[in-house]
Amino acid sequence: MSKRFWFPVLCLCCALLSSGESRAQAVNPQDESFAFSQGSTMPAWTVPVLRLVSATHVEPTTGVILSNTGLVLVPEAFASPGDEIIVLDGGTDLIRNGRPARLEKSFAFEGLEVLRVDGLARPGAPFAATPPKDGSQVQLTAYPPAELIAEGQPPLKIPATIVVFRENGKPSVSGQTPLPNVTGPLLDACGNLAGVSLADGIQTMDSSAATRYQWHDTLLRVLRELQLEATGSACLEPQPEAEPEAVEEPPAEEPVAEVPAAIEEPPAQEADEAAPETIEEPGADELQEFAGQELPDLDILPP
Repeated sequence: MSKRFWFPVLCLCCALLSSGESRAQAVNPQDESFAFSQGSTMPAWTVPVLRLVSATHVEPTTGVILSNTGLVLVPEAFASPGDEIIVLDGGTDLIRNGRPARLEKSFAFEGLEVLRVDGLARPGAPFAATPPKDGSQVQLTAYPPAELIAEGQPPLKIPATIVVFRENGKPSVSGQTPLPNVTGPLLDACGNLAGVSLADGIQTMDSSAATRYQWHDTLLRVLRELQLEATGSACLEPQPEAEPEAVEEPPAEEPVAEVPAAIEEPPAQEADEAAPETIEEPGADELQEFAGQELPDLDILPP
């Protein structure tokens, strides 16, 4: 077949794939279960950003407010010139809470772009003072994929551990704590913006090797391009509580052996019977007196 025939077919296939992806990511904001949790569950410097894909469906993502002048950070290619973009400010009603947005600046190399939202006066995100360190903790805080938003699922709060490669000093999410393929800010232990997660294609709760992460240095470079100053404060990660030092107890005194009290012997019982009288031997005088006497005649002794 000729190239003239294949070109329209190829364009049609691309259009079908594109519309299928939009349908997979889109959600009907008129559904009763549709709701973006607001308030304390998400930082005040995050907003739901919606791209209208049809008269009844929108494609959602999580936007990061960079300044109180209405600049919002989203993934690159989320919005194109001429797209109808709505940012929800303080509620889920498109009419009452929706603010129109337009593309302000694109950072294709970093995979980011910035929207300008008229009337959005919220303060910008506080930036971490230093890049994340090896072994430090971050938390992905983001709105879930579209199908989970339609089911009323609350925002995601998923922790992860950072590894810093020795070869180039760049941080990344450890393979031991993978994150889902979802767009959203990465917060340090003090709630400052340490990086952003950029979903590849359709947002899913499955992890993907194609998910991109942009960290502290890249985000500061974007701020400089926008002529903005970073705000925030130094964050001292909570240290594990030190175990209390063991107090040395004085050595136990050896028990002194008690000297048993002297056993009192019972008093000698008085003999019931009188002791036999002792026979007194004759004294020397008696013996001498007896010695001078003659023995009687044995014949006259009685038998």
